[in-house]
Amino acid sequence: AAVTSCRFEPAVGYGTALCRLDDPIARIEGHYVLGVTRFWQGEFAGAEHHLQRAIDAYDPRNSLEHRARFGQDPEAVCLCRLGYLRALQGRANDADRLMDRAAAQATLLDDFLTAWYVWHWKVALDRYLRRETAGRPPGGEPQGFFSTTDREGPLWARAEAGSPEAEAELESIAHSWRAPG
Repeated sequence: AAVTSCRFEPAVGYGTALCRLDDPIARIEGHYVLGVTRFWQGEFAGAEHHLQRAIDAYDPRNSLEHRARFGQDPEAVCLCRLGYLRALQGRANDADRLMDRAAAQATLLDDFLTAWYVWHWKVALDRYLRRETAGRPPGGEPQGFFSTTDREGPLWARAEAGSPEAEAELESIAHSWRAPG
């Protein structure tokens, strides 16, 4: 949450704290948090380092627990974020390869949130590379957090602007993603 609200220093603190825990799942999440934080700070070498550390430490046997604790599969999300970074570095072929791996992982898991995260970054990558996005989003149409209209804008942006309806809808979506128990 600190990253999405541009509170980067607290995000660095959270990511660093997670990386120090004696918990391999938390450490992977910590590297993800540090990777995306460094990306948004424009520190691409640091972003690359942490995203790659998360990918390298990934154990597919822990995917279900990781998703229950943190909401999405770390390998798929780190692959797509690293792919986007590669495009910014002028390495479009590497970007496509990483994005394809991320999409394959999301498909294999059949996890809606992970699939949407990867789709979002695939669309961003294609827009950056000035090309059409092939295929369809998970479930066929934009939904929930990712839904937009030309008139209203993204759901998250409306919530940030103080729309009680958008805030309630985001809370409902977040509630539906939470693991039972």
